[in-house]
Parts: sequence; structure tokens; C-alpha cells
Amino acid sequence: MEARHISLNFVFASAIAMTGCQPESKQRRIESAADTCLVSLPGPVTVPAGQSVIGSDNTYPEEAPVRIQSFESFDIDAHEVTNDQFETFVSETGYVTSAEKNQPGFDAPGAAIFHTPTAAHPSWWRFVEGANWRAPT
Repeated sequence: MEARHISLNFVFASAIAMTGCQPESKQRRIESAADTCLVSLPGPVTVPAGQSVIGSDNTYPEEAPVRIQSFESFDIDAHEVTNDQFETFVSETGYVTSAEKNQPGFDAPGAAIFHTPTAAHPSWWRFVEGANWRAPT
């Protein structure tokens, strides 16, 4: 069985490259590159079904073993969602992220935050009470 190696970085880079973010006119003053891109972005792109090699036998034990994982076709936005776009979505829908809800074992809202390990905290991840998309640290 042959696995197609599809890296998420490749998928995201390809999706962004497909957006064609170019100014409409070279003489037009660009307020920001992001504003220009948002004007010309297409809808989602489809990543075809396939297989990918996942895992590692050379790093953390929980990542082993290396294995082939099949995945169904899926759609992904051709660009990232900005904080402003997400805030609009939240205000229009009332959506509450899981980090804004009490977390099992902590009885408080919050999220796992990436930290450089120390002797006192050897893990790369640490639960931080109150951390969410509005207050990521």
C-alpha cells in the first residue's frame, strides 16, 4: 500500500497560493496586505481523500509507531480566519469555545498553553486558567 505524503504545511501553503492576493492596481495605495487578500479570496478548497504517514519512532513515545492513516476528502478554507472575523462570528452566533467552558479536572475555563519546559514544569504544555482566543497567554 503506497501512502501519499501530504504535509499540512503544503496544504496550507497551496491553499494560500491559490488565493491570488494581488492588488487590483499597482497605483492603488495598499492599507495592508491582509486587506487586499481578503477582498480576493476564494471559497474553500477540497483536499482529496488519501493516505499519509503519521507518527514518529524518533521523538516522544506517544507519537509512535509510524503508521499509515487514511483520511476522507475534506474542505478547508483557502486562508486563515482573522481574530476580527472570528469575533464577528462569535457575536453573530453566540458561539462559546471549549476554552471558555469549565475544563474537566480543573473546574475552571482555560486551555493548554505551549511553554518551554523547565525543571519545575518538564512538559511543553501547561493548563492556564482563563486562557482562550481573547486572552491566549
